[in-house]
Amino acid sequence: MKIEIKNAFKVNQRWVDINLAACKNELNFLIGPNGVGKTSLFTFLKLNPSLFGNLKPAYVGQSRFHPLSDLYVSDALKVIEEEVKGALSWKDNTLSKNLNLELLMDKKVSALSGGENQKLKIALALMTPFDILLLDEPLQNLDKENQELIISFLEKLSQDKIVLIIEHDLNKYPNKAGKINVMSNLENRVEVMHDRD
Repeated sequence: MKIEIKNAFKVNQRWVDINLAACKNELNFLIGPNGVGKTSLFTFLKLNPSLFGNLKPAYVGQSRFHPLSDLYVSDALKVIEEEVKGALSWKDNTLSKNLNLELLMDKKVSALSGGENQKLKIALALMTPFDILLLDEPLQNLDKENQELIISFLEKLSQDKIVLIIEHDLNKYPNKAGKINVMSNLENRVEVMHDRD
């Protein structure tokens, strides 16, 4: 997958030029300094799904999952399963089982810890039909054991889907063989470039 756009949107009064690439069979990354606009780029992509052509994107953002926050986790999962066209049951999702979501079923979404909330967001994204999974710092708020679990699952998932991750610390990922897209400030613009074809 490649997306190339000049003057795509502005971050801090600077135009962003995009030359983004990601592929299957490897984890792909978007890196860059804090405040350069990585999350803004994902928001731009989310608002412009036609940029992916026939591929369907799914997103896991940084912020806490607030919709349905007054519901119990079991009810929130059920809403997605019943209301999103083509959604899978969370029970059919290997990762959801490995994340011990059944221990959270009787908790309200608003009462989840940061790590529990992160697990729920990932499980919800994986329930929806997608070809490309975009994750904004997916290891945030997870302990080392759960980080390793998520990384292992994402590596397996990348065999069939494109996985693109915003990350600050690539050292958390033992296998960094995919495309590395770097977002950087230039004199009067912001540029996103990938490392190789």
